[in-house]
Amino acid sequence: MGYPGANELDPTPILTPFFIIFFGLALSDAGYGLLLALMGGYFSFFRNVKPSLKGMINVIFWCGISTVIFGALMGSWFGFVPDAYKMAVDSNAFLSAINPIIDGLKWAMIVDPVANIPMMLGIMMTLGIIHMVTGFTAGFIGKVLHKEILNGLLDDLLPGALLLCVYVFGLSNIIPQLSGAQIILQ
Repeated sequence: MGYPGANELDPTPILTPFFIIFFGLALSDAGYGLLLALMGGYFSFFRNVKPSLKGMINVIFWCGISTVIFGALMGSWFGFVPDAYKMAVDSNAFLSAINPIIDGLKWAMIVDPVANIPMMLGIMMTLGIIHMVTGFTAGFIGKVLHKEILNGLLDDLLPGALLLCVYVFGLSNIIPQLSGAQIILQ
């Protein structure tokens, strides 16, 4: 455990995009993501920071960008979900003047995560499986490069393939329309 050795495969560049995606999905508020991206961008591009902090500031910047994207796609801006407030605004003549602003915040919203919980769980599970299989594949490649083929097969390729098979099998039983053929357990 710890840092990879000088002759080992470093999984950080391979797995960092997953961290950034998962961060954006977990926070999923475009307003807060915009603040993170602006703060990270300011310190990254306009301030001289210690080299030891440069990497973390870049991660904050990219996590902010990811959060803006997923927050906009899920329609959340500083905790403000346009559809939830639209009904309250419509019933109040004074607040109805902000209807164009509320409609403008919905421009990128493609999914309501509260109304589509099963779909969101499916997306998260799929991303998690892709993340794990990518990690297993990186481990397998690292072991093959060191001529540890049997260890790579047993430690990484076999569990990754098993995980993928269980996921596809479960998916084919849960969502028959995606599998092409329904498998029914007796």
